[in-house]
Amino acid sequence: MRTESGIIEGDLEIKGDFALDGMVTGNIVVNSGGTLDLHGMCMRNVIVRSGGIARLHGMVSGDAINEGGSLEVHGTVNGAVRTVNGTTNVSPSAVVVRGVSQATGDNSQVVGFIGGAALGAAIGGPVGAVVGGVIGAILGKDAKGLG
Repeated sequence: MRTESGIIEGDLEIKGDFALDGMVTGNIVVNSGGTLDLHGMCMRNVIVRSGGIARLHGMVSGDAINEGGSLEVHGTVNGAVRTVNGTTNVSPSAVVVRGVSQATGDNSQVVGFIGGAALGAAIGGPVGAVVGGVIGAILGKDAKGLG
């Protein structure tokens, strides 16, 4: 697995196993066969293509978009988490400022929609995300939302 802890200027395409402890100033695209373990920061969007895997423990300043892969959100997404296709898991401890959305009539699935993600969508803005994160932590691992 390749690990990067510095600053990567511009967009980054992932085709293999990649761990990011640093920062990417553009978008990150995880292609088929690629795996991203994000513990650092992405300044724009993270896009997971069909066959890609992304585990977000750090921060995404834009949106996290699943186009057919596997997306796990454990950290902070300042934009929205959008599932066009594939499987998306939003941890109870995750903070999603602009909510979680799922396309209808396809093979998309969102599980674990609770905490900051739920209240970020209902209340909106950082206040909903923070309050929702606290509620999600209180409710614990057994809380389920969309599934």
